[in-house]
Amino acid sequence: MSAPLPPNYGSSKSARSVKKLSKISKKLAIKKERPVPMGDLPLDAPPVDCPPIYECLVTMKPLKKHRFSTTKRYFGRVNHGLMQLMPEKSAKANNEVIGSECTIDLTAAVISCDDSRRRLIFKFKKESRDIGPVNKNDYDTFKKMIQKHRNYRQSAYRNKKEVTNELMNVNLYRNNDSYTAVGRSKLRILSLNKRFVNPEQDSDVGKLRENLRGNTINELNEKVVKITNDIKAIAVEMKKIRKELKQLIRTVQSGKELIESKEDEEDSDSDDSDEKSDATIPNNNQTLFDAIQKQKGKICLPEEIVEKKEEKLERLLEGGELEKMQPQKRRDQLPKPSVMGEELGLRQLMAIVARRLPLPISFFEPLTTLQVLCEELRYSGQTLNRAIFADDPVDRIAYVTAFAISSYSGMVSRKQKPFNPLLGETFDFVSNDGWKYHAEQVSHHPSITAAHAEGLNWEWWQTLISTPKTTWSGVIEATPELPVRIRLGKEDYCWNRVKVIIENASSTAEYRKLKMDGTMNMRCSNGYTSTVIFRKDRQTEVYGSIMDNRGVLVVKLNGYYDRFLQKANQKDYLFEAIPLPKNANQYYGFSQFACGLNEFLNNEEKLSAPQTDSRFRPDLKALENADTSRAVEAKANLEKLQRVRNEATHKRMWFEQRQDLMTNTTLWVCNGRYWQAKEKKFKGYSDMLQLFW
Repeated sequence: MSAPLPPNYGSSKSARSVKKLSKISKKLAIKKERPVPMGDLPLDAPPVDCPPIYECLVTMKPLKKHRFSTTKRYFGRVNHGLMQLMPEKSAKANNEVIGSECTIDLTAAVISCDDSRRRLIFKFKKESRDIGPVNKNDYDTFKKMIQKHRNYRQSAYRNKKEVTNELMNVNLYRNNDSYTAVGRSKLRILSLNKRFVNPEQDSDVGKLRENLRGNTINELNEKVVKITNDIKAIAVEMKKIRKELKQLIRTVQSGKELIESKEDEEDSDSDDSDEKSDATIPNNNQTLFDAIQKQKGKICLPEEIVEKKEEKLERLLEGGELEKMQPQKRRDQLPKPSVMGEELGLRQLMAIVARRLPLPISFFEPLTTLQVLCEELRYSGQTLNRAIFADDPVDRIAYVTAFAISSYSGMVSRKQKPFNPLLGETFDFVSNDGWKYHAEQVSHHPSITAAHAEGLNWEWWQTLISTPKTTWSGVIEATPELPVRIRLGKEDYCWNRVKVIIENASSTAEYRKLKMDGTMNMRCSNGYTSTVIFRKDRQTEVYGSIMDNRGVLVVKLNGYYDRFLQKANQKDYLFEAIPLPKNANQYYGFSQFACGLNEFLNNEEKLSAPQTDSRFRPDLKALENADTSRAVEAKANLEKLQRVRNEATHKRMWFEQRQDLMTNTTLWVCNGRYWQAKEKKFKGYSDMLQLFW
């Protein structure tokens, strides 16, 4: 006997059937929208600029692969026509929702837009993927950015003719515990036939392109330098040839005049012309050359000039005179090691500062501020000479920035103070790299130093006003007030100097620490700018950036101001410092360049120097030779004589004040008379001061 049915069995069953039929009818009533293909870039479209980077959270799953497919969640980044899908940093520990990293070339897939589901369908060769933003409200932006980057990538392929490498298979999914049974059994590798781009391969192509570009630029720079040197050598030879041609012309003219004079004598005295005249007039059978040959005791012919030149060259080779004409090497070491330092108490240091008393001689190094400023130009050959031949304004301002950074490279090892120049004191220097420098102390209170240098189509000038401040903690801080200026071809550059900090100033030299702090801002007349940050807590490390004339970041910079500066992610250096000598700490921390600043190369250079040159200072020479008592006495005598002179009536010889339009400041600028006067060995300048004895 069967069990009795529930009382409402038939009614409940019919209700369920009606509900199911209503759902089916509703689904059938809804008109399903078909996905719309995303359009390609028209063939006649102009080049497309790269759109900005777009980032968002997305989900991806196979399209109709399984009835119940696992959805993977990614952090999406769209850049340069590539969409990179990577795990979220905050969800790395949760492998249940994280898939593997992959990168999709937006031009390699057929993309359809399913606006009803707010998703994009990526159709590859073997299968399709359903990708959309996690936040459905971001769908329109997501779709728009995908379209823009896809158009940019297509434009790049067409207009730039980029060659894409064979794309490797990409591991789309890793094996993890949350994946389906099919996924856990094997590691799926999708061969998408140039649909997915390997990120490492793409980065390698970029690195290869940058390396090729860098190598090409270096080769071009080397060729330009070589060609420039060849042109200089040819110019020297042309000058010699020009002089010889002038001499030949004068010789021929003198021969012609001599013949004409003899001809006049023969006309006046035709009877005795053969006896009185030493030269005969050329007849029809006699050439002018034969006539000149008879006067070879008085006339120097071209062949004889060549023979004399060859004889002179042989004498130079035999006597070693050519070696003397080569650039002479400066000394790389001082005569004596540095003197022993002494420690001052903090109270004593503050008393010296307050009363303006002289510092102990051991606190000084045997150079003046005029000579120390010259050190800032040491690496101009590496930087400014390269900037002149750079076509890209980014490269030019990068090299000028490197030059500005290199000016601090020699300061790290220096622990002593340079001598204050006397009012009217000067210094000049001619480098083998093709630049020359001169400076003058134009004011004593406040201390103002004016300096100028010129090289291969560039010009540098600076007015240094620095007022040090001493704190009760024994720290000395100095911030130069006025900017540094450079004219590079037709472009002008200016930048500020950063703060110099000396810690433990009252201690002996080995315990003092010199640091830089602040931000150096450089500006060019073409609108480009650069910024470099110095931090006293980062030792010598610096970092910065270059902006174009639209304010867009184009290059990042990094390095160490005592070692090198380079563009980010590039191996080539914009400047590279020369290591210090091994015994530098025994000679005031001087570099090889600094050791040669306070010497005359030869007697001729000494005779052509003005009597106000720093190299004539007796206190510097005494300190170089470790004669401290003589140095103290000479320094005191020089300062005593300076107090007697009247600064108000002092005449500045080589610099004059002018308003600088670029920086809106008043600077001391070279008047252009120094090197002309030096060629004449300063004869006629009786108003020059007699500073030293």
